[in-house]
Amino acid sequence: MDVIKEIFSYIEIFIYSICTIGVLYWLFSTSVKEKKEGLVNHLKEKKKIMTDFKDELDKRDINFRKSDKNKK
Repeated sequence: MDVIKEIFSYIEIFIYSICTIGVLYWLFSTSVKEKKEGLVNHLKEKKKIMTDFKDELDKRDINFRKSDKNKK
């Protein structure tokens, strides 16, 4: 009888171990996905800001060159 209880306790520990590993994997994988999505969105925003800034500089450069030509 003691042998059967011991076998069931080992099975119970094994099942708890698998459940714990599964939960930890789920938490880690969800966290990584969220971090990746956040990073991608952040980089897209930065790229948009830099593109807008570059466009604004190009407009100012064109306007400056036009005014420079008018002065001559």
